[in-house]
Order: sequence, then structure tokens, then C-alpha cells
Amino acid sequence: MKKKIVMLILPLLMISLELLPTGVVMMWAPSPTERVRETVSYFTFLPVGYGMFGPFLAALLSCVLLLLSVLYVWKPNYGLRMALLVVSIFALLGSLMPFLFVLMGDQERFSATGALISAVILVEVLGSIFWWKGLEEGKER
Repeated sequence: MKKKIVMLILPLLMISLELLPTGVVMMWAPSPTERVRETVSYFTFLPVGYGMFGPFLAALLSCVLLLLSVLYVWKPNYGLRMALLVVSIFALLGSLMPFLFVLMGDQERFSATGALISAVILVEVLGSIFWWKGLEEGKER
């Protein structure tokens, strides 16, 4: 029973964190010497318009993860578990796209909310690999 509750809470936690207006960092340069930092939600189209489609993709895939989790809790089977794994991996990759800027040396683009979202999606990936497989066999580990 605990796994089923956690399995439903993780996507809800992802979506609630992605709705916060501090997830994606956008940098503007109104002049050559000035830089303005603005944060927006994962569900906003603004980053998509500027070529950063990863957060919006992660937000959409987290909604799909919620739907798949509800279906898997209701009727667990191997196909749904594999769908959960694949969708959660793609959501993780989309969520990690803004961190490419951090790896290139732009630390101002780091968002603690974005890091927390990526961590929750990573827990979902690990859960899809290790924890949820006991549900389809009818036993809890």
C-alpha cells in the first residue's frame, strides 16, 4: 500500500513544483553591461519561444506520468511499468536541459526548484526500475 501511495504522490509533487514560478531561469541582457534574471514556471511557453524546450517537455511528461501512475496502481502490468520508465527518463532529460548552461559555466541559470524537480523525477526513474515491479506480482517489498 505504501508503494502505491508514493507512486501517486511523486507525480503530484513534480507537477506542484513545476507550477511554481521559480523553476526555469531566463537571462535577459538589456545592455552590454547589465543582465536581468527572471524565473518562470515549467508550464510557461516563454522558454520554448527562446529555444529552451526541455522544461516544458518535462512538465507535459510529468502529467503523462501522473496518468500512467494512476493506471498502474489501478491495474499493474509490465507494459505500464515500462511506459513509466521510458516517460520518466525522457522527463528527466528534459528537466536536466537547463543545467547544461550551468555545466558551461553560467551559474546564474541555476534554480533550486529545478534541481528539486530533477531529483523527484530521478526518484521516479529509480522507482520504475526497482520498486514498482513488486506491485504487478501482487507483493510489496
